[in-house]
Amino acid sequence: MASYFQKNMRLLRRKLEKQRKKFVSIEELSRAFNIPAHMLEQWQRDGEPSRGEAEKIANYFSRELGHEILIYDLICRDLASDPFFMDVLF
Repeated sequence: MASYFQKNMRLLRRKLEKQRKKFVSIEELSRAFNIPAHMLEQWQRDGEPSRGEAEKIANYFSRELGHEILIYDLICRDLASDPFFMDVLF
């Protein structure tokens, strides 16, 4: 399951960068999620957040991207199969 979270975080970050037309740093995401940057970096390498932390992340990306991201989608589903993300895959 953690591999989906890691892959989805990279995908969501790329989508946000493309939408904003600028680089989105871990520190910027950390401030937005109110989660320490070292925890985000660790989750990108291995592991996954708790339910509460995943909810913060999913809500942030839903709001910023204008596309509903559920906690389940973030942790248990490959978002690359969602047509909304096709523009950042190719």
